[in-house]
Amino acid sequence: MQIGGQILTNKTNLKVLLLEWEEQLFEDSRTEDIEMHVIDKLKPPSSLTKLTIKRYGGQSFPSWFKDPASVSNLVVLKLENCAKCQSLPSLEMLSSLKDLTIEGMASLKRIDFQTPLKSLEVLRFKNLREWEHWDTWRGKEDVERLAQLRELCIEECPKLTGEFLDHLPSLERFVIQECSKLVVSVSSLPEECEVGIDYDCKGVVCNGSSINFERLKYSPGTSNISEVESKLKQGSQRVETLAINGSDEILDSWQNLPNIERSSTLGGMHGLTFLKKLELWNCKNDFVFFENTNFLPNLSDLWLHECQTLVSLPIGLKLKNLKTLIIWECNSLRSIDCSMLPSSLKALRIYNCEKLEILMDLSTSFLEELRIDGCHSLTCTSPRQLPDTLQEIYIFYCYELKTLSRCQYLPKALTFLFIKWCGELKSIDGSFEGSTCLKSVNLVDCENLESIPLGLQNLSCVDSLMIEGCPKLLVREGVPTSLIRLKLGGDATSILQEDKGMLTSLTALSIRECPRIESIPNLSSLTSLTEFVIWNCPRIESIPNLSSLTSLAEFVIQNCPTIESIPNLTNLTSLRRLAIQDCSKLKSIPLGNLEQLEIRGCPKLKSLQSLPSSLLSLQVEDCPLLTKQWSKGKKRYCSKIAHIPKVRIDSKLIFNSKEE
Repeated sequence: MQIGGQILTNKTNLKVLLLEWEEQLFEDSRTEDIEMHVIDKLKPPSSLTKLTIKRYGGQSFPSWFKDPASVSNLVVLKLENCAKCQSLPSLEMLSSLKDLTIEGMASLKRIDFQTPLKSLEVLRFKNLREWEHWDTWRGKEDVERLAQLRELCIEECPKLTGEFLDHLPSLERFVIQECSKLVVSVSSLPEECEVGIDYDCKGVVCNGSSINFERLKYSPGTSNISEVESKLKQGSQRVETLAINGSDEILDSWQNLPNIERSSTLGGMHGLTFLKKLELWNCKNDFVFFENTNFLPNLSDLWLHECQTLVSLPIGLKLKNLKTLIIWECNSLRSIDCSMLPSSLKALRIYNCEKLEILMDLSTSFLEELRIDGCHSLTCTSPRQLPDTLQEIYIFYCYELKTLSRCQYLPKALTFLFIKWCGELKSIDGSFEGSTCLKSVNLVDCENLESIPLGLQNLSCVDSLMIEGCPKLLVREGVPTSLIRLKLGGDATSILQEDKGMLTSLTALSIRECPRIESIPNLSSLTSLTEFVIWNCPRIESIPNLSSLTSLAEFVIQNCPTIESIPNLTNLTSLRRLAIQDCSKLKSIPLGNLEQLEIRGCPKLKSLQSLPSSLLSLQVEDCPLLTKQWSKGKKRYCSKIAHIPKVRIDSKLIFNSKEE
């Protein structure tokens, strides 16, 4: 393959450039010298201000990084997942650079900025697994080298060692995450600089008294941060987010401080009056049953994660500003007495608490969001009325759930209901009649669900309905005529037989996972439909005439192995995208005024009608008879596809009828 030297340099208005190589399943199939040759020829013009290079496979970056005619005006540079590069490109000419990101450089071991980057404002390093040394820090010289730096983030660099960060007068935000061998100095940071230190850094040096710690995370490995810990205990830091992992050891040590109330298990946190979010992980002792939390007046988010001795909620959860409570993988938790929740609580989220059976007195709360996921023993969300303030209900993977609540009416404020993978649920008690705010109902993979609450048909506010994997469900009353989005699966397509004439507002229709239906009903009345998806319907043999769907813009058919043809699409002047996949008997496709055409897994498809001049993108995979019609041998294709700007055949890019 030959590439001319003036591909980009003459494009004098080019501002943003992305050079991205496709991810290869087998890395040894890549040819390094070709990739190095290609990128060397893609020399950008001086107008370029933003450059991103992704998955480049060469060992070194192009020489044009040293040419001021190409990079002198560059403001943003991102180098991502260039796995074989062992060094960074020369940055000498990047006098205008303000934002630099280095990510996923698997072979990079050392970084040395040889020249000052006085304009640099944002510097991010992420997922540099082999990076060991940064040879830049030279005391006060750093002020000159990175004088304007406002943000520095270093994440997932487990081998990075040494000490750095001392004199950065403009720094506003500093984040360290998963850098276990790093010694971090925050002694000379500017006042009010936000500092986020996650996981177990080897050591933290902190002598200042006015640093704003935005986020700290403790774990048993954080053994050398005594100075920071001491300042937290004195209450001299404005910590807003604190995560404590292996909490017993850390909190027990806090109890030995003088002037701390021994009666309060969390007494060591009295000084954290600015704390907004607290995460407690892997707690085994009974400190979570704290009796008095009034000393955390601004706490709005509380996470309890893997607290294995937590059987019920703390008795005195006196957090007057608590908004969100998240309980995650507390496998001894059997019930939650919601009368213990503060009246300020708006969101209760419970994940993977395997023994949780019931929520008590939920009606006394003022919740707006209830989310329960992976609680396999839960049989009932509330034995009484759900609170009228409840706006969103999400219940996922609760296999033993038999009822939501024993109530006459569902909450008046309810806007969103989503229930998935609740196999024992047979009915949803109550009525939708008072739920005048309801927008969306989603019922998925509830195999024994037989009925839904009455009154749904009469709600003009509902615009989205999804019913999939509920083979016993009968929607006896019909559906709201206000629907905009409708997703149906199983036998729920009977809704279309009864109500399709009234669904004139419907813009998106999806028919999915219908193993028994043999045909799609006439859809001619759905004149507002813009998106139509048919997926995994193995017995459907034909598609109805779609000529009346004049607003249709996207049509997708996937995994329908008995379909042999689709109706004529030439009259659908609004159609822009057609995607067909895994239709093994399909033999012909009449095309319309398309912009995107995607065909995969259609082995009997021999030819297409003349490809429209409007086509901007063509992608064909696993259609051997079709690609044979276009192939002229020696990696060349016929002129029928030459007018299409983007062509990909069997994962290979085609440019000017030549395989690249």
